[in-house]
Amino acid sequence: MSGKCYNAFPSTWSRRWVQPCCERADRAADSNSGASVYIDRLHHHPSVFWLWLLPYNVAIKGTFVALLFVRSRRANIMLLSALILLFLIPYWERGAIVRLTLNLFGSV
Repeated sequence: MSGKCYNAFPSTWSRRWVQPCCERADRAADSNSGASVYIDRLHHHPSVFWLWLLPYNVAIKGTFVALLFVRSRRANIMLLSALILLFLIPYWERGAIVRLTLNLFGSV
């Protein structure tokens, strides 16, 4: 080794370039893998689609888009924390967090 420290990304790459590419990759994977679920929910359970799936996904996508425009460190931390909480909502809904807590700490 020459003793030099190399960054994971070249200096020309910025968060403003990498994050939209990640968002597009997420959108492509999400639209291809989940399209049948969304269509099924829309046809057979429209209330679940309109009151749960659509607002939940819009909230996630909106938070990702907001990450593009914020400039302060505090706003980035708040938005990333909001994303983590948004990603945990389905686990809370199905009781996974309660079961995990009970398994880790015993009966409460």
